[in-house]
Amino acid sequence: MKIGCVFPHSEIGDDMSMVKDFFQTAEGLGYDHVLCIDHILLNREAKGSPWAHYYTVDRTFHEPLTLFAYASALTTKITFASAVMVLPQRQAPLVAKQAAEVDILSGGRLRLGCGIGWSPEEYQGLGMHYKTRARRFEEQIDVMRRLWTEEAITYKGDFHDIEDMGINPKPVQQPIPIFIGAFEENAIRRAVRLGDGYSLNPRAEPNDDTRRLLARIAQWQGEFKRDPATYGMNATLHHWNRGEAVWAADVKAWEELGMSHVSFRTIDSDLPSPKAHIEELQKFAKLVGMKG
Repeated sequence: MKIGCVFPHSEIGDDMSMVKDFFQTAEGLGYDHVLCIDHILLNREAKGSPWAHYYTVDRTFHEPLTLFAYASALTTKITFASAVMVLPQRQAPLVAKQAAEVDILSGGRLRLGCGIGWSPEEYQGLGMHYKTRARRFEEQIDVMRRLWTEEAITYKGDFHDIEDMGINPKPVQQPIPIFIGAFEENAIRRAVRLGDGYSLNPRAEPNDDTRRLLARIAQWQGEFKRDPATYGMNATLHHWNRGEAVWAADVKAWEELGMSHVSFRTIDSDLPSPKAHIEELQKFAKLVGMKG
């Protein structure tokens, strides 16, 4: 199982010296990946979902692919993962082009985490339709994979009309792996059918509820002929949830449940400074026996 960390957007803010320190420290400590949340437009006040308090205009959110392009020049081996990019708010060919560029700049170190999002207001502000986002999402994944791997494509769908066109340059990875984030059963089933991996609800814990979900995922893997050995799954381990005394045990528990990736998250931990988030990366790495 690969152990990574989550980039704390708001806590680090726009201090680029701390952004640089975060990525380089994570790589030096032996973290496999840095995972980055995505939101473009933010509400003035929290509304909608229970976690909406984190997505307001008083909090900084860097754009993942732009951030990863910057981090590619600062690092040599750590990988980058969005979790999750709200794909239907964007044009699929543009995302395919941008992702290919990051993959080239990083030497093949990008994992694209995608989902359909939860904020109608954000969709409205970006001029995209909220109610058709799931159908659009399915087409987008197909379009991106074909653009990454074929010289030129012709694609006529409900949302895309491309006539013998392609992108150049192509990504290093053929294709870039796509992990899909989803909460509802139908959406998780879609993730198993379409994705190279699944990003569990960040609030999920290694407990009986998760075991029941993983049993359903195993059924869907059989239904869609997905190989469990190559289908990835990412879980989140929260800094604030149960405390450092059980970090190592939780890492082991997630590994026993079959996760391919686990991501250590310090967001919303009431740490006093950006530097403190980096110090917690160091503490976690030591406690779980990571080697840089």
